[in-house]
Amino acid sequence: MLLQTMKSPSPRRLLFDNVTTKKKRTIVVSNLGSHTLKSDIYDYFDGMLKAKVTNISFNSFENKYYNRSCLVTFSSIETAKRVRKIERHHIQGVEVTVERYRGKGKHQKLFQRGEHDLFIKGINEVYILHRLCEDIAARCGPHSGIDFRRNDGDGKHNGEVVISFYEETHRQMALILLQENISGMPLF
Repeated sequence: MLLQTMKSPSPRRLLFDNVTTKKKRTIVVSNLGSHTLKSDIYDYFDGMLKAKVTNISFNSFENKYYNRSCLVTFSSIETAKRVRKIERHHIQGVEVTVERYRGKGKHQKLFQRGEHDLFIKGINEVYILHRLCEDIAARCGPHSGIDFRRNDGDGKHNGEVVISFYEETHRQMALILLQENISGMPLF
């Protein structure tokens, strides 16, 4: 009688196999919108694409600033491959980049902040918002005005804008353009 014994894999080998398998089940999603939440990513992959997500972790620069990218781990290597084969991905109306995760060293730019910062002073967010609304309103049709709502107490802008159009079709067209330009923000 021949008795064969099989050598069980070492704990180190098991750990290596687990890390390698996890890396193959993981993708990098970059160029996310500024206000993208984990639930948005989960809804897209698990909900729309029916790709079972097991983990989502946002990346940040070494100084902890959010860098608009995340790692998404799926339940299987096949699922990750299927997702990567899809040519274009849109999360919250923003086209994102999806690629295979090859380890932190291969995606170094996602974890290191650039050294050449451009500082811009004196930006008035109300002015920028006003210009955006004026531009969109002008492209959509005749309107009687743009009203930037202010708080009663301090008179500061409260984040609400009312554009008064003469026709409903122009209002609907403006809503679509605003949703495309201000992705991820509730508009009503």
